[in-house]
Amino acid sequence: MESGLITFFDVIECGFYKKRKSNTTSKFENIYVQGSIKESVKQIIEWAAQKEFEQTVPWCAEEAPNKTRIFFKDYFIDNTTGDCLIVFCKSIKNGSSRLHGFDGNTKIGDGKKDVFPINNKRKGKELIVADVMYYWFMPEENLVASIKFPHSICSTDDITYYFKKCVDNFVPNEGRSISNKTVYNQFAKRDIAIKRVTYKALDETLMSYIFNVEMKEIELKNNQNLDKLCKQITHIVIRDTISAKKTIETESLSDLWRKFRNKSDDLTRNKHVEIIEEVFLTPDSLKQLIQAYSDDIGSGSVWNNIGFKTGANNSTKWFDSYLARKYIVLDPKDKKEGSYYPAESIFQVLRKQKAEILDFQVKECKVVNS
Repeated sequence: MESGLITFFDVIECGFYKKRKSNTTSKFENIYVQGSIKESVKQIIEWAAQKEFEQTVPWCAEEAPNKTRIFFKDYFIDNTTGDCLIVFCKSIKNGSSRLHGFDGNTKIGDGKKDVFPINNKRKGKELIVADVMYYWFMPEENLVASIKFPHSICSTDDITYYFKKCVDNFVPNEGRSISNKTVYNQFAKRDIAIKRVTYKALDETLMSYIFNVEMKEIELKNNQNLDKLCKQITHIVIRDTISAKKTIETESLSDLWRKFRNKSDDLTRNKHVEIIEEVFLTPDSLKQLIQAYSDDIGSGSVWNNIGFKTGANNSTKWFDSYLARKYIVLDPKDKKEGSYYPAESIFQVLRKQKAEILDFQVKECKVVNS
């Protein structure tokens, strides 16, 4: 069985907005006029569903020459609720240059041939090599969720960009106005085509289509509880499994890991380690720490975890119940040609488990009285 990690995003803005200068901050703010996530999903599906796969990139190379192509591959929608699962693909390369594969058995510096070209063609046709992405849209809950399987990736900024470009370039809306100009780009050392799309509201003011999401915060019953925890936490406890194949990159890890590496250089293959570090945390730093390590904690792990102590000799309490993360499990046999899950296969699992998946009520960790 294969586990998929679900990460939730609140839809902050989706639809058409006009700008207005704030009376308090003197900055411009977006004022909602019309549109919704449900309407946007429906419009994207109507545009992409009948097209050939290679035609589902909603921008041209001249408009975004360095932008990795995103394709629309598959979808399944519940016409009653508007819930929808869309399968996107993110191109691994641009242009027609060939990919290369490296021989894993060659030794470093032996001079032997260690890289081989992979011709991404089938029967003379160019193949589009891409990573698959799964996104679940829930209009009634005002949520979007990415689903990360071992074979897939997530790139939420690319998805919101996809929606905007699709609406601006291909969805007919009243009052749409398009202006084009060419600007010389000193970095690309050539002219770049720039397209600006605006819309007129009923009062003749200009609007823009905006799709903006924000990852859901760690779910706590109240912020005061988090503040209390920070004041009482004396140690952070990190459990991890180290193997010879796991690379620890100092630049990408926290100070806790860097301190630990200075203390222990003899990590062996598949060794369970527990790191206990004395710390002083603010609410923000605590959230960041939990978020960073929760990304690496697998759903099937019985060891890997992160927790805290409220005294060196006290027992460890774990943060599992504080994370707004859920998982679904699918049978790899359901994959199409052993490659990706069809949208309907994932959606049926989500629909059956939706009530449980969206139950963000967390267990409040008992705070030790001071």
